[in-house]
Amino acid sequence: MLHLLIAPVAMLTLTPVADTQPPIGAYLTGKQLYEQCTADKETSASVCAGYLMGIADALDFARSMGKQTQCIPKDAGPSQLRDVVVGALRAHPDQQALPAAQVSSEIFGAAFGCK
Repeated sequence: MLHLLIAPVAMLTLTPVADTQPPIGAYLTGKQLYEQCTADKETSASVCAGYLMGIADALDFARSMGKQTQCIPKDAGPSQLRDVVVGALRAHPDQQALPAAQVSSEIFGAAFGCK
């Protein structure tokens, strides 16, 4: 099980991203995430998918603990998560300066709020 977590983390640390520095306390900006999610390289697509699936898993766990209201459908795959985030960041480029975890969480909340 641990090896399933190590691979995405290793990919994030080994894959170069834009040279802009994320805000203090953030690993990735919305802009860097957008660039990874829209790049034509397979490694970038993998970084995007792994990152967004990690955010979705964390939000799902937080929801199960009563701390979040996002209800990401269990059948939402990496491409759907990417399409939601890319579409929102394309429509609101001003949000690309935010930390990727924050902006993707907010996007998921708007797209997949609990009903």
